[in-house]
Amino acid sequence: MLIVMVVLIAMLGMAAVHQRRLSAALRIEEAVVAAEARHRGPLFALAQALEIAESGPPPNNPSIYGLQFVAPGETQRQAYSIRYTRTGSQWTVDVQRIDDASGLLALPTHF
Repeated sequence: MLIVMVVLIAMLGMAAVHQRRLSAALRIEEAVVAAEARHRGPLFALAQALEIAESGPPPNNPSIYGLQFVAPGETQRQAYSIRYTRTGSQWTVDVQRIDDASGLLALPTHF
């Protein structure tokens, strides 16, 4: 009887240790998924802006456009302002989340 109790206590102790490790792994995975979801929209908007910038330089300096889309894996429409600024011979692209892009020019398909 004593041996059975010792074995049960040892098994419960090992189960508790493994449960703690599994909980930690689950928390880490949830944090990674949340970070990916947080960055999905801005990265998609930046990718769109850079793809259009490859077709040529924007007509004005600075050029500000609006972009609305539903990001992959999301359900709600997101709006971003995209600003192209020329400094010397370099162009910079800045993407900012906004509430509504209807007051801005729509991002063209090419320059």
